Amino acid sequence: MNKKRFLLLASMLLIVALVAVGCGTAAAPTPTPAPAQPAASTDLTAKVDALQKAMDVQTKIINPSTSTVMMEYNTRFASTWYAAQAQNWDLAKFEVEEMGGVQAVAENTRPKRAAALQAFKKASLEPLAAAVEKKDKAAFEATYDKTIAACNACHVSSDKKFIKIQRPTQAPASSVDYAGQK
Repeated sequence: MNKKRFLLLASMLLIVALVAVGCGTAAAPTPTPAPAQPAASTDLTAKVDALQKAMDVQTKIINPSTSTVMMEYNTRFASTWYAAQAQNWDLAKFEVEEMGGVQAVAENTRPKRAAALQAFKKASLEPLAAAVEKKDKAAFEATYDKTIAACNACHVSSDKKFIKIQRPTQAPASSVDYAGQK
């Protein structure tokens, strides 16, 4: 999770905790007859439930959707291709590592997909990283193609067969010199 998202989420959790503490203080029993205490307890429960619902809504708003995460993943995946074509193995390694970070965000924000993402990481992302480490363009291309096949298989199994990944035909960022600085 990047630093900005972490700070935003931490701030929101702090606010919710402070509000919850405030609710607990406001709902503390006052010297009243015994029958009033169950009403106070019910009132506190209702406040906690309302706060939980508000938190759930806010969490959905600040967390990226799977498609948002996949767009970043795709950009990094394409950048890996162009870096390897230019034999800029440091950039290719960086992009693969960043894909791991992007994937961690998806695993945390979309826990239902975590198992599939972790399986993809082990079967595809780790071999891609190993191919980059070897600095062998032919081995990289073969592994890259296997990774594409795994992406497409995942899209089919997720009822997203309308999404088909292929080798990139255009660099994702025209401002990047994928050969790097010599």
